[in-house]
Amino acid sequence: MKALEQQQEQSDDRLEQKAKLSYPEEIIEEIFSRLPVKSILRFRSLSKPWLSIISGPRFTKLQITRATRTALFIPARDRSNGDRHLFSGSLDGGSVTHLMTIGTSYSAEDTEAEHLNGRHRWYYAGGSVCVNSTVHLMLRAPLEILAFDLRTEKFCVFKIPSDAVPQDTLHPCTRFIKINGLLSIVSHDRVEESNEMHIWILQDYEKRVWVKETIRFPGSWIKMGRPFPLDSGNTDEIMFSPSVLSEHLFEVPIYDMKSRCFKSIQLTLDRQFVWPEAVELEEIKCYVESLIPLQNQQNDTCLRF
Repeated sequence: MKALEQQQEQSDDRLEQKAKLSYPEEIIEEIFSRLPVKSILRFRSLSKPWLSIISGPRFTKLQITRATRTALFIPARDRSNGDRHLFSGSLDGGSVTHLMTIGTSYSAEDTEAEHLNGRHRWYYAGGSVCVNSTVHLMLRAPLEILAFDLRTEKFCVFKIPSDAVPQDTLHPCTRFIKINGLLSIVSHDRVEESNEMHIWILQDYEKRVWVKETIRFPGSWIKMGRPFPLDSGNTDEIMFSPSVLSEHLFEVPIYDMKSRCFKSIQLTLDRQFVWPEAVELEEIKCYVESLIPLQNQQNDTCLRF
């Protein structure tokens, strides 16, 4: 029995040594950094040298700069009891995973923002996006953008493109979206008539240069369920709000900015609800998988990203 154990230990040592000497460490890092996070985590248990490489801070930084694989973060609301549920899913579609349930929360339609020195006061209709370490809010009356730079802790207000201002200024249908890491504005104004939706992308932030993107729907926008943009899945794709196909099945339209065509994915809820028809997906956001922990074990402080 002892001989078998010694033989197994020698075999493990040979495998470990082989894994260590097969390729240079830099090559292994390059290969691992391009793999899905779940695969990387599984590889940690294959050998001690690989565990050492993957657990190092240098590899963690490399992986987040190379990461291109995104996943979906999906908040949903149960109208029957007011609870909100958080799901995660794949950009390829399929069954989504239930993460947690949170209680009912209240948010006002119009919120007041006041400068710390009390000299300025703004009103905004909700919704924000962070680009270039700057938080942006859409103001009302007049319809402008309030920007707060987190680095300098200074406010500034700048105008949206003139042709992005909706005709109905009392009930503006203009909102933010981030596309390819750029601040963008989408307007739902008069989509029913033209079957087109316009997005203004801030290509040059410093010079305030906006580029207009026109999206033409393949069918009636109304019959498609009045979809509106939610997030940018990768460099060329924009995800739209989902439509309900059945009790637990949703369809998400995705617009490809290069081909200017639509495709769709289907998401299936893995959680059973008492009243499935009362469940609605509120938002769909994309996130990049990374090895960065939610909590830094060394100083017990949360990492925000």
